[in-house]
Amino acid sequence: MLRKPAFAGFFYPAQKEQLSAILDQAFPDYALADRPSLVMVPHAGYVFSVATAAEALSGVHLPDTVIILCPSHTGLGSPLGVWPGDAWRTPLGAVNIDKELGDELCRNGLFEKDYQCHLREHAIEVVLPLLQYVRSGNPPLIVPVCVGTSDPATLKMAAASLAEAAGEGIQKGSVLLIVSSDMNHYEDEETTIRKDRRALECVLAQNGEALLERCAAEHITMCGAAPMALALMTLEKIRNGKTPAIPARLTGHTTSGAVNNDFEHVVGYAGVRIYS
Repeated sequence: MLRKPAFAGFFYPAQKEQLSAILDQAFPDYALADRPSLVMVPHAGYVFSVATAAEALSGVHLPDTVIILCPSHTGLGSPLGVWPGDAWRTPLGAVNIDKELGDELCRNGLFEKDYQCHLREHAIEVVLPLLQYVRSGNPPLIVPVCVGTSDPATLKMAAASLAEAAGEGIQKGSVLLIVSSDMNHYEDEETTIRKDRRALECVLAQNGEALLERCAAEHITMCGAAPMALALMTLEKIRNGKTPAIPARLTGHTTSGAVNNDFEHVVGYAGVRIYS
């Protein structure tokens, strides 16, 4: 099954030429030299977030397979849903699925093959043209995963499954984790910046449980807190107590107010790179 674009013309341009021009402008000149294990990128409309997303991905070597973890904005389908079809299409062409890795991830039954959770979800679709741009003409295989649960115990078990299925590839650099997430939503600029920084402290400390706890306790509406927690727990499982050699890095942080000058109801956007 081919997933056709559901949000082209809304979150990003539907025409290939216009989309390519926006990406040309968003991405600076770069060399593909950096090899993180995890990259967080925002997924809002390109007018608001593409510069922050491009900054997070500029210079990142994309391996042959990318696992993309996103939140569930619709609440539909499986709480840990893996797209089982053949490809996703964007105005830049098709991106094929790593079905073998997807099957391996679903082997123990915690992750489930599911179309429904992905059909009206924008958080992965918006990211795909950026991956196609970075690897122009040779996009990576993807494993789209929609995370619709924030239960810490469930996410810990899911992290163990993800580490078992992809841990060796992540360690060797042949698999990259990407988390699609915006930050705090629809509060004033000062509050959003403060709440974003509190959430990002946990992300940069690479503590998934603390991120979930802080977002719940301080009412931080980071939509991708659960997929980020899952990714961080997965890396923790893979490292098995070892300290990463390179510290996590915030690549950018802004809000929608920088674009529309509405500082009363803003959304935060941030990019992060994390290393094994």
